[in-house]
Amino acid sequence: MRLPLIVMETEEWFVLDKPSGMSVHNDAGRDLISFAKDQGWGSDRAFPLHRLDRMTGGLVLFAKGAKAASKLQASFTEAGMKKTYLARCLVLKHEDQVEMGKTGQWRWPLTNRAESRAKPQGFWRLRIPCQTGFEILSYEAPLLDIKLWPLTGRQHQLRRHLAIKGWPLLGDKRYGRKEEGGDGGGFLIAKELEFFDPFAREWVQMASGLQLAAPFKERQVWKPVGDDRSGGELGSFYG
Repeated sequence: MRLPLIVMETEEWFVLDKPSGMSVHNDAGRDLISFAKDQGWGSDRAFPLHRLDRMTGGLVLFAKGAKAASKLQASFTEAGMKKTYLARCLVLKHEDQVEMGKTGQWRWPLTNRAESRAKPQGFWRLRIPCQTGFEILSYEAPLLDIKLWPLTGRQHQLRRHLAIKGWPLLGDKRYGRKEEGGDGGGFLIAKELEFFDPFAREWVQMASGLQLAAPFKERQVWKPVGDDRSGGELGSFYG
């Protein structure tokens, strides 16, 4: 597995491009926080301001210290943070609703905890409002590439909304097709991040260099495209 990339850094915050298969926390010595500590920021100075599942690659924003974290969180509450994801899905239902360039929103309420394949929405009494925006990018049956942007922040929100629609994330063992192989790694990417920087008093926008992985039979997992930040081809990190 390759190391995360430092996408952008200021005196108050930094953004890392996390590979699929790496936890943000709870895996001491091998997680993203440990990587940040190894870069010299120190465990008391690296505050992740949002999380990604282990299987999800892409952008994660860190604050440098508690004061910076507090100010950034206050800014997000006031101005918001826009996160855009790319996903590769398996169309099991509603193929007639697949239309290139189609946009919309899913509003199925969800519980705010991990659930199961059998009942991704969770117990009805615990469900709360939830919204996900989407845009269909491409379709080659049965695989669908889709852009997603969460408008709320429930646990596993994107994966659960995809499962409810009948378009589960490829390789998703928790919410996808039971007999399917893989672990979902490479099929969900936190691709773009946009937020208001309260220190520089300006909007900042950035993109991950990761691309969606090939399906399992063709798979050469993770072939990120190089850019000016990375200095060229980043290679693959399996096989």
